[in-house]
Amino acid sequence: MSLELSVVYEDNEVVVFKAPHDEELVELVHNYIKKKGRPVTWKELREVFGGIAGEDRLRKALHKLRERGLLIEVRGGIYATIDMPGAEKLLELMKKFKKLKKEHIEAVFGRIDTN
Repeated sequence: MSLELSVVYEDNEVVVFKAPHDEELVELVHNYIKKKGRPVTWKELREVFGGIAGEDRLRKALHKLRERGLLIEVRGGIYATIDMPGAEKLLELMKKFKKLKKEHIEAVFGRIDTN
């Protein structure tokens, strides 16, 4: 899945992209998770955004999305958008249990690779 970044320079051997500003990064992260249509792990986000944003900026983007009510951290390092199919069920489970187990998440979304 490609990210929508501005091209600064391009030739036959190299393409240079402009790194996103903080607010653009928030949008990119949100759009990436929405397009996936399933919860994503911290590891997956680091792999996708590692070349354009450091871990601190990525954490800040996730924090802003949670503050705005657009994202939930389902379980340590697993993120889902609130409008994602199955998110309502997860929110119900989160109210019922202090900490969701991997089995709860997989019952709603299927297997999620956390390695």
